[in-house]
Amino acid sequence: MISEILIIFMWASLALSFPLAKLSLGYASPAYVIGFRMVLAGLGLLLFQVVSGHFQEKKGAILPNNRKDWWALLRIALFNVYFAFVPEFWALQYLGSLKVTLLYASCPFWSALFSYFLESEKLCKTKKLALTVGLLGVVPTLLTNSAGEFTFKTLFSVSLPELVLLGAIISASYAWFEVKTLSARGYSILSVNGASMLLGGLFSFLHYFAFNPTSPILPVDNFWSFLGIVSALIILSNVIFYNLYGWLLHRFSFTFLSFTGFLCPIFGTIYGVTFFGEHFYWLYLVGFLMTFAGLWLFYRSEHNKVLN
Repeated sequence: MISEILIIFMWASLALSFPLAKLSLGYASPAYVIGFRMVLAGLGLLLFQVVSGHFQEKKGAILPNNRKDWWALLRIALFNVYFAFVPEFWALQYLGSLKVTLLYASCPFWSALFSYFLESEKLCKTKKLALTVGLLGVVPTLLTNSAGEFTFKTLFSVSLPELVLLGAIISASYAWFEVKTLSARGYSILSVNGASMLLGGLFSFLHYFAFNPTSPILPVDNFWSFLGIVSALIILSNVIFYNLYGWLLHRFSFTFLSFTGFLCPIFGTIYGVTFFGEHFYWLYLVGFLMTFAGLWLFYRSEHNKVLN
C-alpha cells in the first residue's frame, strides 16, 4: 500500500514541476535556468553521496573510471539534460504547461520504439497496436494552438515549439537506455544522475554565455523568488521523481510504472486549470484517452505474457 501511495506522490510531484518550470522563465532565460538548476541539483546529489558514504559504484569510484563509462556519462548529460531540458524550457515560453505535460505522456512509447530498434525487443501485434494508438495520441494535442504559437509558422498544424518539444521528449526517452547501461556496470542511480546533471548544467551555462557574452554572472530578476522556484523544481523533479522512480523500479516492472504515468497528465490538468488558469481543450481529452488506451494495451500484453 505504501508503494502505491508513493507512485501517486511521484507523478503528482512531476506534474507540478511543469507549471513551476514555466514560472521560472519569468526570471531568466531557458539555458540559464537549466544551468543553474542542474548544477545545483548535481552538486547536491553528489555531496549527499559523499556525506552519506553510500557509494555503490564499481571499485568505489565516485565518477566513471574508464573512457567507455565516461563517454556513456557524457551521452547521458547531453541527451538526458542538455538536449532534453534546454529545448523543453525554450518551448515552454510559447506552450502551456498542460500541453507539455500531455505530450510528455508519450515517453513510454518512444522508449518502446528504442527498445525495438536498439535492443531488438520483439513486439507482438498487441504491442504494435499499443504503440500506434499511443503515438497517434499526440496528434489531437498538437492540433490545439496557444497564443504564443501563433508567432510561428506551422507545418501540418505543428508549430516550431511543438517540434522542438517532441525532439526533447525523444532525447529524454533515449537517455534512459544510457542510464541503464551505466547502472548495469555497477554505478548507482544517484551518482549517475548527480554527475550527469552537473555536466549537463555546465553545458547549459556554456550555451547561455556563448550566446550572451556580455551578460552578468547572475542575469536574474528577483533572485530570491527565482531561487525559491528553482529549489522547488529540484526537489520535485531532480530529487523526488528521478530517485523515487529508480527505487520503485526495484518493486514494480518498468512496464507497470510506465502505465501509471497516465497519472501525470491528470495531475497536470488539475494544477494547470485550477491554480494556473490554463484552458483545457476537448482535443486534450481525446489525446489523453488515446494515450491511456495505448498504455493499457501495452501493460495488458506484458501482464498476459507473465501469466503465460
